[in-house]
Amino acid sequence: MKPTPTTRPSYWLETVCFRDAYTVLPELLDRGVYAAPEEAVRAMRMQIRSGHPFGLSGAEAERALAWLGGAGRVQALAALHRGESAGFGVVRGDGLRAEWRVLPVHCLELAAARPCDPGHTRGVSQGGGPPCPGGVDPRTSTEECTPWTHD
Repeated sequence: MKPTPTTRPSYWLETVCFRDAYTVLPELLDRGVYAAPEEAVRAMRMQIRSGHPFGLSGAEAERALAWLGGAGRVQALAALHRGESAGFGVVRGDGLRAEWRVLPVHCLELAAARPCDPGHTRGVSQGGGPPCPGGVDPRTSTEECTPWTHD
């Protein structure tokens, strides 16, 4: 019997950059999947702190610091816990706009394959036991029993 596919809630963080106000498709700078909203927001905060403080105007830097340290972070976490998206953007002095977006997603969980018993070769157990469950018949095939021949 084959297992039923399952999904798990995850959080997709993407960082994009618009070169100017007329850019239709942004440049993708970074992306990642996180297991918890706190992890995604922590990654967003680290990227904002490390990558953009030097090119910001005074007002924009204050806005970014306020978001990083307080209400913006809390609001982003609350939105993600409600199943809503969250984000933040800054505009540098040269007109470049960087945006961070976190989206709740469901990731498909992949089951680990059961490897074949290491004693099996060419479909027959080395110890004289039953044939490999991979279904390889040693009388008619030269195919090796591999660790990934099972369902």
